[in-house]
Amino acid sequence: MEQSLQQLLQSGAVTTSAETDLAWAALAERLNTSPVRAIATAPSMHIARARRRAVLTWRGGVAVVAALLTVTAGWQAWQARTRVIEAPRGQRISAMLPDGSSIMLAAGSRASWSRTFGDTNRTITLFGEAWFDVVHDEDRPFRVHAAHVIVEDLGTRFVVRAWSAPRYVEVAVEEGIVSVADSGHSAQGAPQLHAGQRARAVPGQPLVVSTDVAPLLAWTDGALQFDDALLVEAVADIERWYNVTMQVDPALATRRLSARFETQPLSQLLGALAVALDVRVVQTGSGFHLVPK
Repeated sequence: MEQSLQQLLQSGAVTTSAETDLAWAALAERLNTSPVRAIATAPSMHIARARRRAVLTWRGGVAVVAALLTVTAGWQAWQARTRVIEAPRGQRISAMLPDGSSIMLAAGSRASWSRTFGDTNRTITLFGEAWFDVVHDEDRPFRVHAAHVIVEDLGTRFVVRAWSAPRYVEVAVEEGIVSVADSGHSAQGAPQLHAGQRARAVPGQPLVVSTDVAPLLAWTDGALQFDDALLVEAVADIERWYNVTMQVDPALATRRLSARFETQPLSQLLGALAVALDVRVVQTGSGFHLVPK
């Protein structure tokens, strides 16, 4: 049975340090709205305009200004050569690439490519997590650079996951074939993944291949799925998905989570976590803290 935020509060599963009922009521109203907004599609995709702010202290003047002009010129030149799309926390972004391929970015992710994409190369640089539906072209390989890994399409739909923490890259193939190579090595002869296969690439270690692709593909259908995931890693996904801040008590650092959440309000998700893990969820300011009972 689904529980409201107020029911969770009364049960003690979720508690708050707010001093007034009014403050918590406002939070409850915010949490019981849908956390993931509609996917934006091209041509209304969000193009990230990089901004740089600089504060100068006048010390000698000329050298400082010359350095700033050099940095600004270099930044503008990079902007002129590069396209960037970015998915804000709490939102997925979908776009069509110049070659007809499609990309969907998970919340908090960023992808960039050259303005000549499709002419001489088809290379994407990814931070975060993305799903690709690639138009295959043997003369122009489609490659995704993510952390220390290069994923090359051989005609397929696939997901690449590459966050700064944990320090590994994961690839799941929905359809077709991809190769997965370390960026310091040639893609020729690299291990291949087929539909229904998943791989984890840890720097300096052999590729680990499995068939558990559902957790990596779930977000593309609007769900979050965790299969024996470390709690701290699952919480990082929840933070990006709902655009909230969460902390995990060190005593829970080794806890693991197996669950699937179907685009439900955050209050319900927190209640489910509290029951499944036998913990308390404490509201602290604008965020939440998972603590042992």
